[in-house]
Amino acid sequence: MQIDEAVSEAFLEVLEPAGVQAALLAAQQYEADRDAALAQWQLAVERARYEAEKAERRYRAVEPENRLVARGLESEWEQRLREVDQARAELTRRQQQRPAALTAGEQQALLALGQDLKRVWFAPTTTPRDQKELLRSLVEEVIIAVFRDDYRAHLTLRWRGGQLTELDVHLPRSRPATVRTDEETLALLRRLAARHPDEVIAGILNRQGRTTARGLPFTANLVGNTRRHWNIPRYEPPQSSPWVSL
Repeated sequence: MQIDEAVSEAFLEVLEPAGVQAALLAAQQYEADRDAALAQWQLAVERARYEAEKAERRYRAVEPENRLVARGLESEWEQRLREVDQARAELTRRQQQRPAALTAGEQQALLALGQDLKRVWFAPTTTPRDQKELLRSLVEEVIIAVFRDDYRAHLTLRWRGGQLTELDVHLPRSRPATVRTDEETLALLRRLAARHPDEVIAGILNRQGRTTARGLPFTANLVGNTRRHWNIPRYEPPQSSPWVSL
């Protein structure tokens, strides 16, 4: 079992209670964020109104005979009034877009969806991609601490809305399969090593279409490495007797 499979299984253990609670908290957080944003736009309207009132007071305080200054102040006052209208229009638009708060009945209906989440997860029509989208919609972050010596991992799931879930997951003890040269090739190499050097053996093995454990063609060096790994003696040519002159 890979770590991502362990995460999925751990997720299913807390899917119903924590997932739905996270969805409810996320909806409440979204509502609170919208309220805070509307409060900022309300302040923008009040600031614009204050600046318009200040511009009006400056305009009305100028002497009538000072027409040049009066025209400038009147223009500024009109600009401030336009800014008030713009701020009010934006506030109205955002108020209209604000979603209605969840009623008590809607909150209960949302919590009741927990009984359906696992049925959706295991439904024949739910694809792996759908499951990933469900995970992304409910889980904000997954923090994994792996303890290989203990064959376990500690998971911290942070759900949307801020709720945390911590749990331990047991990891498999199995090891990956060992890569090794096939027995038939090793048996042939043992026979050839008794009569031929490594470079000749490499040529024979390649002509027969044989490869190393990793699918590579043999070379003298690879033949030597294979021999040494399997304790196969190296070919030693016979010593020739010296000629004796009489």
